[in-house]
Amino acid sequence: MVFHPKKGGEIPTTPFYSLYSRGNSCQLLIGKTVSTHNFLTKKQIKKAIGCPGYIIDYLNDCGRLPIVQASNGKGYPIKYDPKSIEIVKKHINQQHR
Repeated sequence: MVFHPKKGGEIPTTPFYSLYSRGNSCQLLIGKTVSTHNFLTKKQIKKAIGCPGYIIDYLNDCGRLPIVQASNGKGYPIKYDPKSIEIVKKHINQQHR
């Protein structure tokens, strides 16, 4: 735990990430903060699963991840469908056979 003077309390040094998906929207639980989106970014997928980014890049290059909106250029993330979490998990489980 680290004391944060502006927040007035302690903040955990190791964040807890969890992902819940319902229909087209998903909730990414980061600590005690819940954010609801109809899409996920690469960073959110990495934090939710704990996989390296090159796996997401590989699956995207192969056309196996569903995309909600493509990137508008450098600095704008690709918006992935929440179903992509399950696709990445399935790919990782197949690697460890």
